[in-house]
Amino acid sequence: MKTNDELFTYTDKTEEDIAYENELKENIKKDDEFVDEVISPLKMSKEQFDDSLMLFVDAQREFHNCKNCPGLKECKNSCQGFMIRPTITQKLVTKTFKPCHLYEENRNFMKRFLYKDYSDNFNGLRLKNMNNYRNGYRQQLKIALKEILDQNLKNWIYIYGPTKSSKSEYLMAFCNEFSLKKKGNIAYLNVKDLMEYVKEIFYKDKDEFDEYFDELCNVTLLVLDGFNKDVLINSVIRDQFILPLINSRYKNNKMLMISSNLDLDSLNNLLAQNRYGADNAYEITSKIFEKRYKKLYKLEHLIM
Repeated sequence: MKTNDELFTYTDKTEEDIAYENELKENIKKDDEFVDEVISPLKMSKEQFDDSLMLFVDAQREFHNCKNCPGLKECKNSCQGFMIRPTITQKLVTKTFKPCHLYEENRNFMKRFLYKDYSDNFNGLRLKNMNNYRNGYRQQLKIALKEILDQNLKNWIYIYGPTKSSKSEYLMAFCNEFSLKKKGNIAYLNVKDLMEYVKEIFYKDKDEFDEYFDELCNVTLLVLDGFNKDVLINSVIRDQFILPLINSRYKNNKMLMISSNLDLDSLNNLLAQNRYGADNAYEITSKIFEKRYKKLYKLEHLIM
């Protein structure tokens, strides 16, 4: 085991060390782009550069990783979405990390979601990507969503059909573009999870319930994904949450998009299943029908 004296003893560089460092310096010197963007603005001394040579070598590598970026998920840098950027603090060269433009874009993209109940794997979905299906309803739906987006319309969308008919994918693609175009904030909610959460706070925390309800009333775009039979059978939640939420968005002309495995008549019958529910059910479905954009959109199973 080395003594402290041995640990802190200065060791002269070998000829191989000096040759290696000179080679690294030469590589940096020849890298005009890196020198212009990173080295020159620092206006440092030779000693400062020499003392921090390996930091500049790391910064050079990450600089070119960014120039040949394969995408944020495949980022090769030591800190994903950032590049090492040397700076001078009190005459010392120090390591800092600069976020890349893709990281900034992704952060701004995510900031517009109050709630986002879908995987980041779907963040790349765009309406134009949904163009592969030679189906009249799908084409009509895609056109309708694009018109709502481009013309800043406040109409509602109701998509119904069986599972695996890509209902959610259309809504995800719309939300992604809505965020990228900075149209406002978004709440994309899985209705099954929403109902479980609402049931939990409804009986336990009225303040939290009211705050959550107000958020969903006021968010620019609300998407309810999976407005299905198996999650809409609680009449208390229907009357104390769903109906007031839809009424609020209707009165305030707020955007609402819904996917379901039920057509509107079946949805009405489900919501009206007890003798007190018929009027409330009709109030919900009639508003959906009135605010719909052009039509209700039925999607069938995809045949690939």
